[in-house]
Amino acid sequence: MSPTKVVMSCHSDTVWDAAYISAYKRRRRVWYYGNLDNLVTVAAVFVNLHKHPDNVKTYFTMHEETTMGGAKSLMKREGKALYIALDITGMSPRSDVTIEHIHRIDKKKLRELLRPLPYKITFTDGEPDEAIVYGKKYPTFSLCLPVYGHIHGRTRTSRTKMLRYARAVLDIAKIVSKNLQHIVIHKHHHPKKGKANP
Repeated sequence: MSPTKVVMSCHSDTVWDAAYISAYKRRRRVWYYGNLDNLVTVAAVFVNLHKHPDNVKTYFTMHEETTMGGAKSLMKREGKALYIALDITGMSPRSDVTIEHIHRIDKKKLRELLRPLPYKITFTDGEPDEAIVYGKKYPTFSLCLPVYGHIHGRTRTSRTKMLRYARAVLDIAKIVSKNLQHIVIHKHHHPKKGKANP
């Protein structure tokens, strides 16, 4: 049986004890610069949080940069669900959003459902994130904001792109939450081989 809810997690810890971020304007665009992992994605979540469907829950987690303790605790709390990790990525920086670390999801069907959306979506795999933990037990994938630079240091992205990512997360969450039964791949349980009855 397919899960009936989507759980999105956005880690709110940083690899540094204090993460510096600045903003500047260039060619009529506002750019964010600094250690954006994962603060820029946290900011993006708040943009459309009030518009998320009822069966989509959003959590902010800790310890993604170390033990993945937040993701592990979240799985214990929420149990069966399709989990989506929100993070930044250094992969495909010209894309609006990347979909990474897919597990127990019908990729072909997901592509088909997302094709009408007006975003450049790239399927790839980058640095490990919380989806690696979720995928050990539940269907999962990551929705990542592609940035320029080193993801744990001199990273930059524009405010325009961050807001576009926020819209993409909302639109993808809506589609996924309505199509759980079509995209989740179920584990097949095979009975253990034993002695045949006489």
